[in-house]
Amino acid sequence: MRFNSLGYLLFLTVGVTVFWMTPQRARRHVLLVLSFVFYGLWHWPYLVLLVGSALLAFFGAKWVAQVKERGRRAAVVVGANLVLLGIFKYSTWLLELGDDVLDHVGLGRVLPVPRWMLPLGISFFLF
Repeated sequence: MRFNSLGYLLFLTVGVTVFWMTPQRARRHVLLVLSFVFYGLWHWPYLVLLVGSALLAFFGAKWVAQVKERGRRAAVVVGANLVLLGIFKYSTWLLELGDDVLDHVGLGRVLPVPRWMLPLGISFFLF
């Protein structure tokens, strides 16, 4: 579903109303759900990426907090987020580059290059 101005205004009106009608202790959860719904309405397959990244950050932080020496565990969690970022931001570019090199040396274009949209705000929500 693509939002036009009226759809966005309707979603915003309903979302703000639901948020303010919710008891104070549950507002964070309502805001989280509304954010997921809004992102999912833009392009629902990337909602899986957003939820997965949020779960990785949540459980990764819990895993890091379990020990005194947190450096290695923190590096693993940050590294996992960097891998996600690298896949979505740079894999197409790297595969196109590799395909160009293979074509230049006479092997032709043989690499499958994904043609996906860059998820909206991926750098922001991964970090």
